[in-house]
Amino acid sequence: MCGRVFCTLSPKDLIKIAGAKCIGSLENVSKSYNICPTSCIPAIKGSKEMGKFIRTIESMVWGAKTPF
Repeated sequence: MCGRVFCTLSPKDLIKIAGAKCIGSLENVSKSYNICPTSCIPAIKGSKEMGKFIRTIESMVWGAKTPF
């Protein structure tokens, strides 16, 4: 059984709403109501740099990698 997710926002809208800066290209990411494993999705990551919280967004592959 596989998990499915959806993303109804364009990468541009997601960046604006999240207040994130883009890392890399989001060309391979698009809106979808049926994102399956192995598809590229926009991922928002948070980190601290110099004591300040920073949000970044980048393209990642949806799914789990098995060790075998």
